[in-house]
Amino acid sequence: DYSGEPSETVLDPEQLRLSADLRPGRSWSWKATDGSTSLVYSVVGSDSLEIPMGQYQGTHVTAQGTIEAPFGTVQPRQDTWFVPGVGIAKQETTSSVQQHQLMRSVLTLEKFDKP
Repeated sequence: DYSGEPSETVLDPEQLRLSADLRPGRSWSWKATDGSTSLVYSVVGSDSLEIPMGQYQGTHVTAQGTIEAPFGTVQPRQDTWFVPGVGIAKQETTSSVQQHQLMRSVLTLEKFDKP
Protein backbone atom coordinates (compact mmCIF):
# COMPACT_ATOMS: atom_id res chain seq x y z
CA ASP A 1 0.00 0.00 0.00
CA TYR A 2 1.78 3.14 -1.21
CA SER A 3 0.62 6.41 0.32
CA GLY A 4 3.42 8.64 -0.91
CA GLU A 5 4.54 9.34 2.64
CA PRO A 6 7.83 8.05 4.05
CA SER A 7 7.49 5.10 6.38
CA GLU A 8 9.69 3.83 9.16
CA THR A 9 10.77 0.21 9.51
CA VAL A 10 11.86 -0.92 12.95
CA LEU A 11 13.96 -4.07 12.96
CA ASP A 12 13.00 -6.18 15.95
CA PRO A 13 15.27 -7.50 17.28
CA GLU A 14 18.06 -5.10 16.32
CA GLN A 15 19.93 -6.31 13.24
CA LEU A 16 23.72 -6.78 13.38
CA ARG A 17 25.05 -6.02 9.89
CA LEU A 18 28.78 -5.98 10.69
CA SER A 19 30.73 -7.74 13.39
CA ALA A 20 33.85 -6.65 15.25
CA ASP A 21 35.21 -10.06 14.20
CA LEU A 22 35.39 -10.01 10.40
CA ARG A 23 37.61 -13.04 9.81
CA PRO A 24 36.80 -15.18 6.74
CA GLY A 25 34.29 -17.94 7.43
CA ARG A 26 32.61 -16.13 10.35
CA SER A 27 28.80 -16.05 10.11
CA TRP A 28 25.80 -14.98 12.16
CA SER A 29 22.06 -14.95 11.60
CA TRP A 30 19.13 -12.64 12.25
CA LYS A 31 15.41 -13.41 12.34
CA ALA A 32 12.53 -10.96 12.78
CA THR A 33 10.46 -11.48 15.91
CA ASP A 34 7.38 -12.23 13.78
CA GLY A 35 9.34 -14.79 11.73
CA SER A 36 8.66 -13.04 8.41
CA THR A 37 12.30 -12.29 7.64
CA SER A 38 15.50 -14.21 8.21
CA LEU A 39 19.05 -13.47 7.09
CA VAL A 40 22.42 -15.21 7.34
CA TYR A 41 25.53 -13.03 7.19
CA SER A 42 28.87 -14.54 6.11
CA VAL A 43 32.35 -13.02 5.95
CA VAL A 44 33.75 -13.95 2.53
CA GLY A 45 37.20 -12.43 3.09
CA SER A 46 39.47 -9.67 1.92
CA ASP A 47 38.79 -8.16 -1.52
CA SER A 48 40.32 -5.44 -3.64
CA LEU A 49 37.69 -3.00 -4.87
CA GLU A 50 37.72 -0.09 -7.27
CA ILE A 51 35.26 2.70 -6.46
CA PRO A 52 35.01 6.34 -7.59
CA MET A 53 37.19 7.53 -4.70
CA GLY A 54 40.01 5.07 -5.46
CA GLN A 55 41.21 1.52 -4.96
CA TYR A 56 40.86 -0.08 -1.53
CA GLN A 57 41.28 -3.36 0.28
CA GLY A 58 38.03 -4.22 2.03
CA THR A 59 36.29 -7.07 3.81
CA HIS A 60 33.50 -8.65 1.77
CA VAL A 61 30.39 -9.66 3.78
CA THR A 62 27.30 -11.29 2.23
CA ALA A 63 23.78 -11.48 3.59
CA GLN A 64 21.22 -13.91 2.14
CA GLY A 65 17.80 -14.87 3.37
CA THR A 66 14.07 -14.85 2.90
CA ILE A 67 11.25 -12.35 3.34
CA GLU A 68 7.69 -13.66 3.38
CA ALA A 69 5.47 -11.38 1.29
CA PRO A 70 1.80 -11.66 0.16
CA PHE A 71 2.93 -12.49 -3.40
CA GLY A 72 5.57 -15.09 -2.44
CA THR A 73 8.93 -15.54 -0.78
CA VAL A 74 11.45 -12.82 -1.60
CA GLN A 75 15.11 -13.87 -1.62
CA PRO A 76 17.36 -10.90 -0.88
CA ARG A 77 21.13 -10.93 -1.26
CA GLN A 78 23.39 -8.12 -0.16
CA ASP A 79 27.15 -7.92 -0.76
CA THR A 80 28.90 -5.31 1.38
CA TRP A 81 32.55 -4.23 1.33
CA PHE A 82 33.79 -2.68 4.57
CA VAL A 83 37.06 -0.71 4.63
CA PRO A 84 38.64 -0.09 8.06
CA GLY A 85 38.87 3.62 8.82
CA VAL A 86 36.38 4.43 6.04
CA GLY A 87 33.25 2.31 6.59
CA ILE A 88 31.02 0.73 3.98
CA ALA A 89 32.62 1.52 0.62
CA LYS A 90 30.36 -0.50 -1.67
CA GLN A 91 27.08 -2.37 -1.38
CA GLU A 92 25.23 -4.42 -4.01
CA THR A 93 21.68 -5.57 -3.27
CA THR A 94 19.38 -7.83 -5.29
CA SER A 95 15.95 -9.27 -4.51
CA SER A 96 14.32 -12.13 -6.39
CA VAL A 97 11.09 -14.12 -6.33
CA GLN A 98 11.09 -17.59 -7.94
CA GLN A 99 14.34 -16.90 -9.80
CA HIS A 100 12.97 -13.60 -11.20
CA GLN A 101 14.93 -10.52 -10.20
CA LEU A 102 12.73 -7.81 -8.68
CA MET A 103 15.40 -5.19 -8.04
CA ARG A 104 19.11 -4.50 -8.07
CA SER A 105 20.96 -1.56 -6.59
CA VAL A 106 24.64 -0.69 -6.33
CA LEU A 107 25.85 1.94 -3.88
CA THR A 108 29.46 3.15 -3.93
CA LEU A 109 31.26 5.66 -1.79
CA GLU A 110 32.26 8.63 -3.92
CA LYS A 111 33.76 10.93 -1.30
CA PHE A 112 35.14 10.52 2.20
CA ASP A 113 36.38 13.29 4.47
CA LYS A 114 38.31 12.15 7.52
CA PRO A 115 37.07 13.79 10.75
